[in-house]
Amino acid sequence: MVINYDIPKDDEYYVHRIGRTGRAGRSGKAVSIACAGSQKKRLREIERYTKVKIKQQPLPSKSEIVEMQQDQFVDQFVEELEKPIGDEFFKVLDSLQAKGYSMRKISATLLKLALETEGMDDMIDISAESRSSGAKEANMVRFFINVGKKDRVSPGDIVGCIANKAKISGANVGKVEIFDIFSFVEVEQQFKKKVLTGINKGNVKLRGRRVSIEVAKAKR
Repeated sequence: MVINYDIPKDDEYYVHRIGRTGRAGRSGKAVSIACAGSQKKRLREIERYTKVKIKQQPLPSKSEIVEMQQDQFVDQFVEELEKPIGDEFFKVLDSLQAKGYSMRKISATLLKLALETEGMDDMIDISAESRSSGAKEANMVRFFINVGKKDRVSPGDIVGCIANKAKISGANVGKVEIFDIFSFVEVEQQFKKKVLTGINKGNVKLRGRRVSIEVAKAKR
């Protein structure tokens, strides 16, 4: 497979690029990512030059990508389950159960740690973004929060923190936007006071950093 993340300006160069999919008689696929406007026009020109129809497809949604990642993770996990495992791991498990933790809780925590280690925790946190898609902006209040990518926080961290400290459901939290040193998060208007009080008066920390939250200034 060849993926063109930009569209070559020269027709022959495009053909040269995608020709790498068919070396030694083998078949392959060429995918071009194009924006509307001039790039789309270039694709039509390439179609005329190559006399081949380029099939247009929509980009996969984040939820579709996450679903695929989950399926791959489950397949890999099942493969590991079939392999023998040393007694030392069972001793750790027995120790955790002896302390009163359920097998369900232990398994979920280990899964969370595994995903965070692999940088794949968005597989689970997708709900934080998708929940807001059907919500009306008029019913949401947008907050500024002082943690971001440099603090290694995920949408799920922010949603979980707000839901826990404000004592509301995660379903009441909407769109989460994470930038380098800060983030924005939307919460249903009726919980505005609970969020401000729960976070700012609770000495809350995320990834070791003290968290503060305030109502975001209106977008310009």
